[in-house]
Amino acid sequence: MSSSRVWQGGGDGAVAWFKRYVGGKGYRNPPVRSTAMGTLDTCARMFLYSERLGLRLKSYESAPSRGSMYHSLLHHYRIGGSLARGQAAVQAFVVEESLRLKGLAGPDGLLPGGQDVATVMSNLQQDCNLAVAMAEAFVGVYPFPFEAWEVVRYTPEKVMSEVLYDWVVDGTPVRVRFDCVVRNKTTGEVWVVDDKTTSLDPVVRAASLSFGWQTLLYTAVMRGVLTESSGEGGTLAGVCHNVIRTPTIRYCGKDASFEAYVNRVSQWYRDEREKNPARPPILQSWTRLTADDVLSPEFLRKLKAQHKAHRSLPRLPLFPRNEKACFHYNRPCPYLDLCQSDSSGWPRLLDAKFEVRFREDEEDEPRE
Repeated sequence: MSSSRVWQGGGDGAVAWFKRYVGGKGYRNPPVRSTAMGTLDTCARMFLYSERLGLRLKSYESAPSRGSMYHSLLHHYRIGGSLARGQAAVQAFVVEESLRLKGLAGPDGLLPGGQDVATVMSNLQQDCNLAVAMAEAFVGVYPFPFEAWEVVRYTPEKVMSEVLYDWVVDGTPVRVRFDCVVRNKTTGEVWVVDDKTTSLDPVVRAASLSFGWQTLLYTAVMRGVLTESSGEGGTLAGVCHNVIRTPTIRYCGKDASFEAYVNRVSQWYRDEREKNPARPPILQSWTRLTADDVLSPEFLRKLKAQHKAHRSLPRLPLFPRNEKACFHYNRPCPYLDLCQSDSSGWPRLLDAKFEVRFREDEEDEPRE
């Protein structure tokens, strides 16, 4: 990919520095994905910096987050019938990440971003513990009905669980990662399963999922996949959203064992449901979608606008700032310093705070 003049009016020094900074790779024209659609809706300048230029803060980012570990647990459960294999997989993630952290830490025990390595490792293990407990609680409420349903296969050897897909929808290259795709053995209906963790009330979180960009991308791609699939095929019916609230319960000295901790978390979910049955902490919502719902004029217009943003020359006037996006829950946007400063200071600022890292280069298939 070629480099280009990125900052209009930024001066030749800034442009020359940027070309050196990205190692000659220049900017990207990435496939459309739901997170990028959300970022563009929030702030076009943020979209430019994160999606097109790949600018990331120079700080430690844990590879296996609580959410990704939770997804991995459900992945292994659905393809293997037990959470035990998933628990072993996420614990292996924690061990590998801990070794990586030790290698990154300096003699003072601090990571490159200034975080204390011991604290980060402890939080990582706590995230793993909570992910396991949440998965146990979810399966206790909504066990997968293996007798009536099955995970769809996109080849005889590969199942549609935590699988990444590149597709073209109405002329636009898109990328989605399906949490899981299942088929009813009796009716042949195919449903996309979307697992979500949230700190919000699940009823509130689920309210807009039926028409969210991710849901519409999921169904648009899956319709095409099923049409061209050499696997088992089927008729796409819609999306099943599984939403679970994340509690703030840590594994600690009051727990006689890890099993006791898991039981304590499960009891919390039961208590919360009993307090208010209309606002359960674990919610399963089924949305049936027609072809008109998926490829609606609203969605296609948004997709066309998103495609344009992914292909436009990365010049500042084409990607205006949105002042309402500068702070989120009182935390500043990582690119706020760039937006506040003159381009003459960008080389120093970018060298000090940022690195170029594209999400597409870091993605891989889940371990099985």
